[in-house]
Amino acid sequence: MKDSVLNKNDINLKVDHFELVPSKELFQLLIQNSNDSICLIDSEGNQVFLNKAAEKTTGFSINELLGPFSKVIIPEDLPKVMEAWNEVIQKKNKVVKVQYRHIHKTKDFIWMEAAGQNHLDNPALNAVVVNVRDITFQKETEELLKATNKELRKVNKLKDKLIKSELMNSEYLNELLFKRKTELTTNTLMLKQLITFHDKILKELKAINRNTDRETNKKLTQLISEISSSLKLINWNDFQNRFEELNKDYLNKFHDKFPSLSPSDYKLMMYLKMGFSSKEISAITQNTIETVEVSRSRLRKKLGLPASENLSLFIQKI
Repeated sequence: MKDSVLNKNDINLKVDHFELVPSKELFQLLIQNSNDSICLIDSEGNQVFLNKAAEKTTGFSINELLGPFSKVIIPEDLPKVMEAWNEVIQKKNKVVKVQYRHIHKTKDFIWMEAAGQNHLDNPALNAVVVNVRDITFQKETEELLKATNKELRKVNKLKDKLIKSELMNSEYLNELLFKRKTELTTNTLMLKQLITFHDKILKELKAINRNTDRETNKKLTQLISEISSSLKLINWNDFQNRFEELNKDYLNKFHDKFPSLSPSDYKLMMYLKMGFSSKEISAITQNTIETVEVSRSRLRKKLGLPASENLSLFIQKI
């Protein structure tokens, strides 16, 4: 399919008239050396320019990518991409985003997110400017979380049926509990990796943001804000409910020993029990690290712990 879709012999575009101003040096800095794929598309939907990042992301050469953008999109996703394209053409000042599957030269496809803006009336560009980034990791993580949660719901339903029918035996219960605790541990490790990945990306974007022009700075600031808030999309209530269900004895024991703790204290205790650091708790709760440290200090005081005793180890041992 790729050979027929991406045939260089079918490409017959002349872009000699296309110019970027005000300087080649600025062009190289902001466009050609960007980590994101940047594409310029003419009014007919032809890709007339792509930077080097497009080659690295898709596996295709720039010459192979030039031409109708529709040829590099998985057919099932083309309708929603065309809908976004029509919106970009009609609304010149609006940035339109769309997620879709892009054909890859050595893989079946990769997930991409494109943000396009109409600059066809700008004589310096005369094109739609599209910033494209690879979101395959994000999509795979989302699918893994969905699959895990789906499996957990199945296990929950099965458990409820067995309880109602009084057919559950202790051996099966232990096996089921072990499986669910293993799944919770796997989810925890995956979330810790996701938080680390977010932190790495944010640091790199902020470093780039300090050395860009005003317009690019604005776009990067928006992207940083979107990434910073993306952890809010995770259903932490489900995660918390799962923890409480699997640790009823532990929570009851903790409540009996420290009945004066507040709900926020119990939530912090739960994160520490699962092994999250202050930095990771900060990312999950959208609070500063300083706020988390104050909460830890308050919890330590309520538990009557001396400064020499480790709070996380104490919670793990109860």
